[in-house]
Amino acid sequence: AKQEKESVEKKSDAMKEKAEQKKEATVKKADEMKDRASDKKKAEVDKAERNEKYEKGKIDASKDDVIGKTSDGKTVYAGPRHGLYYINDNGKKVYVKDKDVVDAKVVDKTKDGKPIYEGPNGGRFYYNSSGHKTYVKK
Repeated sequence: AKQEKESVEKKSDAMKEKAEQKKEATVKKADEMKDRASDKKKAEVDKAERNEKYEKGKIDASKDDVIGKTSDGKTVYAGPRHGLYYINDNGKKVYVKDKDVVDAKVVDKTKDGKPIYEGPNGGRFYYNSSGHKTYVKK
């Protein structure tokens, strides 16, 4: 009877240990699922923030004067401080030097600070607020 009692106790202890291991495994699996869900949510938030930053980074050149084209045909704008740039395929400003603008070079400035350009035939002009050339006397 003593042996039988010890055998039953061993089986009972083994069953308790097995149940405890199963419980721990279930808790661990639940924690892993929570972590994955949290990571997924964080990844979605990060993606949304990146998209928002990307959209904010795109440039609206409609307020700046069009002053010419690059040699590969991209429209060149003069910014508010007269920096020359074009908009690349990603919507970002790419600054260019005066010499990179086709058919015009800066020779002077107007009273309000706009650059005066000299065309290939010697005519001097600046770009007005509508983006059109306004010729000036030499």
